[in-house]
Amino acid sequence: MAVFDFFKAREQQVPEQKASATGRVMAYHGAGRVAWSPRDVVSLTRTGFNGNPVGFRAVKMIAEAAEGIGLRPLSPCHVRVEAESDGALSVSWIRRTRIGGDTWEGIEVPLGEESESYVVRVVKGDAVLREVLLGMPNWSYSVAAQAEDAIAGGYEIQVAQVSALYGPGAIAALSMSA
Repeated sequence: MAVFDFFKAREQQVPEQKASATGRVMAYHGAGRVAWSPRDVVSLTRTGFNGNPVGFRAVKMIAEAAEGIGLRPLSPCHVRVEAESDGALSVSWIRRTRIGGDTWEGIEVPLGEESESYVVRVVKGDAVLREVLLGMPNWSYSVAAQAEDAIAGGYEIQVAQVSALYGPGAIAALSMSA
């Protein structure tokens, strides 16, 4: 009878409750040691990468290809601002390319796009004060335009290359003070 009582006691126990989404996950590492990790995306991604970096990279490449990240233009580099004698600001930069830019044969990298196009923004906080679409890697921010934008204090000049397939790419920003 004692054996049957043992099974009855088991039947009367409360079933286990499901853990919350932020509960811990148990993983076995190495020599039978137990390691606990949280169930959030960042931790699980890190764990997945540490467990299989080649597989993780393959999945990441597929996800990036689906998003069109490979088509996104790189940010321009060497953004410079020089004050002209009349008070205007001369902004210049050097374009970067995704296609064929590894050679050192030419003075400039190949364009890699249908046309050379840039978007320049003057930004203060979250407000875009001015946005200009250009076909060359330089721009003059005239005194009249500066007065119209009422720039005072700190602002930012942002430059991005534009692709016909992707649109504006990564931004190169230069912080300014008036």
